[in-house]
Amino acid sequence: MKTMSYLLFGVIAVAALAYGCYMLVLKAIPEGQPRVVAAKPFNDPKDFTPREPNVLPAGPHQEEFANNCIACHSTRLTLTQPDFPAAKWGEMVKKMVTVYGAKIEPAMEAHIVEYLTAIKGVK
Repeated sequence: MKTMSYLLFGVIAVAALAYGCYMLVLKAIPEGQPRVVAAKPFNDPKDFTPREPNVLPAGPHQEEFANNCIACHSTRLTLTQPDFPAAKWGEMVKKMVTVYGAKIEPAMEAHIVEYLTAIKGVK
């Protein structure tokens, strides 16, 4: 019973600390300013600051990529991948389907590979 009390106290303390930090962040933002910060562009490959771009780069079949891939893969993960040839992107998409069970139709796989090659293909 004593251990349970300590555990409950610990959970409450962590929750209170998290809430306090959240409130401090909110109070630090001047009144009338937006509480959402726009992401900085990825222009330095050595900059590993965690941030999420607001939008995916334009390309063919962008919407299909977003609808099928962003649920598991962040935009940042996608944009920080090396530039691969279309064949390598094809292997990676096929692996998502066969190994990890992504529910992607074969025609859709080709569209996703086309999009990835357009934005992160070997130039």
